[in-house]
Amino acid sequence: MLCVMIGIFAFGILMGTLQSFGYFPAIEMSEITIKYYKEILLSKTFLASMSFSIYTSFISSLFSVIFGVVMAYAMVVNSSKKRIVMLLYKLPIVVPYTVAVMLV
Repeated sequence: MLCVMIGIFAFGILMGTLQSFGYFPAIEMSEITIKYYKEILLSKTFLASMSFSIYTSFISSLFSVIFGVVMAYAMVVNSSKKRIVMLLYKLPIVVPYTVAVMLV
């Protein structure tokens, strides 16, 4: 069963890779090329969106690291206020579900 699942996954990855290089016989594309990669990598729109995505992920990671260090420090130093610290510790776990409920 595991071999079948791995085979299906590997076949999907292989076919997706071949199609990304322009090999898709079902629609009469049978030549492997990197033309499409050149086109997208030279597009100013793509480069702008990629740089924005990298910037956003960097800022998010930076905030997460800073928040994590502050929370770890607060947990060590303020053992008397353990209830507040534990509430703040659990907040990132609750927030995504709350946002998802608000969107529905």
